[in-house]
Amino acid sequence: MPIHYTRLHRREFLQTSLVAGASMLTFGQVLGDDKQQNVPEHVALLSDTHIDADATKVVRGSVMSANLQKVIADVIAQPQQPAQAFIDGDCAFNVGLPEDYRTLASLLVAFPAANIPLHMALGNHDDRTAFLKQFASLNEETQAVEGKHVSRIETKHANWFLTDTLQKVNNVTGEIGAQQLDWLSSALKANREKPAIVLGHHNPQFDAREDARVTGLQDSLALFELLESLPHVKAYVFGHTHSWSVKQRDSGLHLINLPPIGYAFNETSPIGWVDAALTATGMQLTLRCTDPNHAQHLTQQELAW
Repeated sequence: MPIHYTRLHRREFLQTSLVAGASMLTFGQVLGDDKQQNVPEHVALLSDTHIDADATKVVRGSVMSANLQKVIADVIAQPQQPAQAFIDGDCAFNVGLPEDYRTLASLLVAFPAANIPLHMALGNHDDRTAFLKQFASLNEETQAVEGKHVSRIETKHANWFLTDTLQKVNNVTGEIGAQQLDWLSSALKANREKPAIVLGHHNPQFDAREDARVTGLQDSLALFELLESLPHVKAYVFGHTHSWSVKQRDSGLHLINLPPIGYAFNETSPIGWVDAALTATGMQLTLRCTDPNHAQHLTQQELAW
C-alpha cells in the first residue's frame, strides 16, 4: 500500500512510518452531525515532486526541492488546514535512488509536524524497494495486492482509493493489472456509502499513438469500465503528464490531472498544487501555483455530484 504518515515526531518520521492495514484507514473527522455535513473538508493534492538527492539540482529551469518547500509552506499556511495531503507518484527525480528518498524525507517532515496526514503513492520514476527501505517496513500480510501498494482512506465526505500504477522503474507505461483491478472492484463495491475518488499516477490512454507507444495507463479501458459502472465513483485523479486540467467524461466521471511540483514541460504550464474542498455534493478545486503571478494561479473548478 502507499506510505501514510500521521502525527509523528520528527525523529520517528525519519526512521519509520505508520503502515496501515489493507482494509481501511481513517484520518481526521469522518463523522458528525447534519450541520457539519455541508462544511467543506480540505484535501491537499500534490504530484510529481521529482526530488533528487541534490537539493539544489535544476531541471528545466526549476529547483525541484525549492518548489516542494514552497508548496509545503503554502499548504501549511492555509486558513483552513487540509485534513489530508496526497502525493500522487513520481516522488523521486528519475530512477528512485536511495539518496533521492533521503532528501525527500527531510523535506516532508513538515507535514506530520503540522499534524497533516500525508499519503504517498508510486509513479514510474519511483523505485519501490528504495522507497520502502527509506520510509517503511512492509510485511507480506499488510499487502492487499501482492507487489502493489494500495489502500482505502476514509474522510468525512469521500472514500479515497489509492492505486499503484508503477509497472517498471523509469518506464513510461503504467499498469493497474488484473489482481489490483480485482481488489479495486471489491473495495469500491463494498464501500458505496460515500462518493469514491480513485487516485493513480498514470493518465488514462484510450487510443493508440501513431508511434504505438503507451505513455499512459495501458489497461485504461479495463479500469474505466469498472469506474464508470459504479455511480458512486466520482473522479479519477492522476499526474504523470506534468499538466493541469479538469475534464468530465460522458459518463459523468471527472478526470483531474494534477500539475507537477518538480518542473513543467514548458514555460507556460503551472507548477504547484491543488486545494480540494469537499462537501457531500461535490468538490471545489483551487490551483495554487508556486509563482503567484502565473495566469492560472487561484483559478477554480467546481465539480458537482
